[in-house]
Amino acid sequence: MDLRQLKYFLAVADHGSFTRAAEALFVSQPALSQQIAVLERELGTPVFDRLSRRVELTSAGRVLREHAELIVRAAENARSAVDDVRGAVRGELVIASIQTASMPFLVSAIARFRARYDGVVVRVREARAHEVVESVRSGAADLGVTYLTDDMPELEVEPLYREELVLVVPPSHPLAVRRLPTRRVSDVPLVVPPGGYCLRQGIDVVLAESGARQRVVAEIPTLEGICAAVRAGVGAAILPARWIVRRARRERLVVVKLVDPVPQRMVGVVRAMDRHACTATRGFMEQMRAIASDSAQRARDNRRTRRA
Repeated sequence: MDLRQLKYFLAVADHGSFTRAAEALFVSQPALSQQIAVLERELGTPVFDRLSRRVELTSAGRVLREHAELIVRAAENARSAVDDVRGAVRGELVIASIQTASMPFLVSAIARFRARYDGVVVRVREARAHEVVESVRSGAADLGVTYLTDDMPELEVEPLYREELVLVVPPSHPLAVRRLPTRRVSDVPLVVPPGGYCLRQGIDVVLAESGARQRVVAEIPTLEGICAAVRAGVGAAILPARWIVRRARRERLVVVKLVDPVPQRMVGVVRAMDRHACTATRGFMEQMRAIASDSAQRARDNRRTRRA
């Protein structure tokens, strides 16, 4: 067996699918399947049970996973440490990110990073919040940008910015006002992501804390699809302000600020503590910190201007 086979194996184990693993690795599914087949022949036993809609680890696969994670992580740490000694900043940097952080925050970070390290290819993979954490833990991603929780063992966690949630309605909606108490969302028909999505969990918490009754009329997995449903009059939506404010005019939607309380979640960057933080990793984190700091300063300046 070789490192490539072990990386492919771990990707399939993490994603539970040959198709999704191939997409994450930027390889063809036949090429990935062939390498897994070679690995299984070398081991003399299957490592995956191929079910109708997913794959699951066999008992042999579960044992292999424990060792494969250690081997791949050790090899990557060794390569990163040697590259740092040589002063070589090249290769690729994989960022797993929740969808709402990808634009424009990560784009700004990538632009600044590329100005200093043009020999590094940055690959951004959008994922759900729990998938971001698992990608970083398994070594499939160097860094993760996600919502921070109190339960993130084995990860180095650094807050970046607070993400505010807002109500989004069509212009003709009776709640198309500038500000609205969060509890007034009670019984408003809502279009939300399916259960298990981090945004859905945030919406559930926000409405529960404000005492608002939740009335879901549609579940749609993509933010673009939710906006289309709101525009069509299916219902209102609660979305991250950073994502929707820049798009609201183009989407012909009205953004309503929720207050008393203002629903917020902390977005941050996570990194596996047992992985070597190479120059590229440290450099990208530095750019994210700078952008988050600049954004916070602009927000403070805007508040002072409004008070004046």
